[in-house]
Amino acid sequence: MHPREFFGKAIKNCHEIKTEKKTFRVDTMPVAEFYLKIKIANITKNLKQNESLNKELCLDPKTHSDLFNIKMFIRALEDIAEKEQEKLFEEEKAKAESEK
Repeated sequence: MHPREFFGKAIKNCHEIKTEKKTFRVDTMPVAEFYLKIKIANITKNLKQNESLNKELCLDPKTHSDLFNIKMFIRALEDIAEKEQEKLFEEEKAKAESEK
């Protein structure tokens, strides 16, 4: 399941972020809604926030610490899935070699 499907309406499309020189349009998700969704899905048992995760995925630690940047969030999940896929492939390869 893609993260956009899982989090659905929690993702705010085209949230405008203004800096001194530019205005950016990014997809965001409130940090609190992220933790609520994973609690509802029984992925975690409590709503306690992980500060290091918040700091890594937030839009800007100083001004927008309460919003996740969805593009970075999805990229991180894809990297994790890719590593898991490689790990499974190596395990299957080792198992096949041990059976020979």
